[in-house]
Amino acid sequence: MNKKPYWSLLIVLLGLAKLAAPQDTVLTVTYPDRLDSLNSAILQQKRYIQVFLPADYTPGSPGKYDVLYVLDGGNWNTGLITRIQRFVEDQGHIPPTIIVSVMGIDRNVELTPTHLDSWKGSGGGEKFLGYITKELIPHIDSTYPTNGDNVSGREGQLHDMRIDTLETVLKTSAPPGLNWKIVPYKEETHSSVRLKTTYDGLKFTYAGLVSDIQFAPDSGILLKDSPARIWYFDDTARMHYTLDGTTPTEASPRVRHGQTGRI
Repeated sequence: MNKKPYWSLLIVLLGLAKLAAPQDTVLTVTYPDRLDSLNSAILQQKRYIQVFLPADYTPGSPGKYDVLYVLDGGNWNTGLITRIQRFVEDQGHIPPTIIVSVMGIDRNVELTPTHLDSWKGSGGGEKFLGYITKELIPHIDSTYPTNGDNVSGREGQLHDMRIDTLETVLKTSAPPGLNWKIVPYKEETHSSVRLKTTYDGLKFTYAGLVSDIQFAPDSGILLKDSPARIWYFDDTARMHYTLDGTTPTEASPRVRHGQTGRI
């Protein structure tokens, strides 16, 4: 007699689990990636790269994308950076981007601009940079749907990596129109700094890009020389606009609360 309630309860629970299962969802997003290679005449060796295409990319589509080149590629940096890039893109701060994982062979050779006797093979930075600018970037531009805008990045400490010296040079000799920013992360280590610098760097690179501007009304007809209201539900302190189709700059008029423009 005691077994019947037990088995009845078990059947009910299994039935509820079966009914609930279809309601649970797992978000699975795949990003097309390709292992590619090219024979470098500058480095005299075959070099491998991994290319991650945007999630909305389809072969033959007309879309063109920015390219983010990740040094020290492979699992060391690329896995983290691809996830951060997707997150920042989802928040509307940067556009869909092609990510190129630049896999290294010997970072003591490739990432050092001068030779040190204590570092075997050091001083190959100039050749490695030549490989990136003269061979790799042209290869990517001719093979993948790029728009010609490229970003290279890496992490490092200010003094040990001579970033403080670079800052001095930039302050005195930076060309007009070059936007740059150096931020020390004193609470981070050489490894943990990658998370914050990648996030902050991507936002800084695409500062001003917004994706959640709304027109009101969002349907109907807009008449020439008639007022049009735009809604933007984020910080407008740095928002500028133009009405002639040109790209706004910091010298353009600033958006004011409650402002109505004409298009």
